[in-house]
Amino acid sequence: RPSTAETLASVLGDEPDERVLPPGVPAAVRRVIRRCLAKDRRQRWRDMDDVRLALDDAMDETTSPSAAATLPV
Repeated sequence: RPSTAETLASVLGDEPDERVLPPGVPAAVRRVIRRCLAKDRRQRWRDMDDVRLALDDAMDETTSPSAAATLPV
């Protein structure tokens, strides 16, 4: 944004654009990121330990044999 005020207004009011993420980011990781960036603080993680656990689970989902079979090639 051209100014600090416009940047802050955007952070507070605009939803993040998920299209800036690389196409290969798994859906489970996208869900974690979306929750980290939620505007409503009650929807966000309480602390980074929760985020770390959620990312571990998300990565387990994407590397498990059954999940790997559904990932696009």
